[in-house]
Amino acid sequence: MGDGMKITVLFSGGLDSTVCLFQAFWSSCEHDVTALLVDYNQPHVRELECAKSICNNTGIKWIAVNAYPWFRSPAGNKPNHVPWSAAEGDPMVIRGRNSLFVALACAATDPDQVWLGCNHNDQADYEDCRTPWAERMTQAFRVDVVLPLCLYEKWQIVKMARWYDINIGDTLSC
Repeated sequence: MGDGMKITVLFSGGLDSTVCLFQAFWSSCEHDVTALLVDYNQPHVRELECAKSICNNTGIKWIAVNAYPWFRSPAGNKPNHVPWSAAEGDPMVIRGRNSLFVALACAATDPDQVWLGCNHNDQADYEDCRTPWAERMTQAFRVDVVLPLCLYEKWQIVKMARWYDINIGDTLSC
């Protein structure tokens, strides 16, 4: 796509990442936007099916990568088993997940920017949904790591979804 910027959006198929993807896609016709779907053995694997469907229905190109060719287990003492314990009792908090995803995005797509759909509410539980983390990743990977929704709360993102005419029922958020 011409001389446009290459943007990779980490895309789960959830509401936040869908709004983030549409924001990147509709921000300028000069950008080359790719959705990166990451299979990390997530509890809600249906997210990936939603993500593929959204991309296919809108014509947004996507690629999928496997992040974890391992199995999560409490002990982590077998080959390809990694120790798994929920952070502070929350099974959804996976330390370092977004850092790994940014590394995968850089390796898979060689982007100018990597966008994540982190919202303001995520910042309390997830260190890797905060601006200082994005700044560190920008330095480490020499690619702009962008959190366009980090100042918005979920209710505001729902309003954005309506503005983009996103069918919220097509998304799947944990």
